[in-house]
Amino acid sequence: MDAPVGSESQSRVPEMTWGVAAAILPVFLAVLVLLGGERRPRTVCHMGRTKAVADVVSITGAVEYFALQNGGRLPAGLEDLVRPDEDGFSYLDCSAMPPDPWGNPYRYELSADPPGFLVLSLGADGLPGGDGEDADVSNLTLGEGAR
Repeated sequence: MDAPVGSESQSRVPEMTWGVAAAILPVFLAVLVLLGGERRPRTVCHMGRTKAVADVVSITGAVEYFALQNGGRLPAGLEDLVRPDEDGFSYLDCSAMPPDPWGNPYRYELSADPPGFLVLSLGADGLPGGDGEDADVSNLTLGEGAR
């Protein structure tokens, strides 16, 4: 016969005491300090670029979902992603296309080459090419270290 719930014969996992927790916490914090040093997260130094990458990924996903829902037809422009359909659904959750982190509009072009479209931010300088914050961010370059 099984022992009733709460009986002494049930095996119990020993509870951690506050003393053990108090001894482990400083060691854990010391490890975090040693591993972290005085480094800043990379995203703090490149916030504009990080946001542009996230935006391009979101816009690319919305374009692909639009095509999936429309028999493979790509949107004619990015405004098609924010314009609600007859059921009130839009592919991006905003009333108008937001600009890139530097205030410039995202570019969208249809092409004959796969994947059939380009979503692009020209970076902080608004000019093609560049390095660092000025570098272009597009759905075609995300796999080339732009993340």
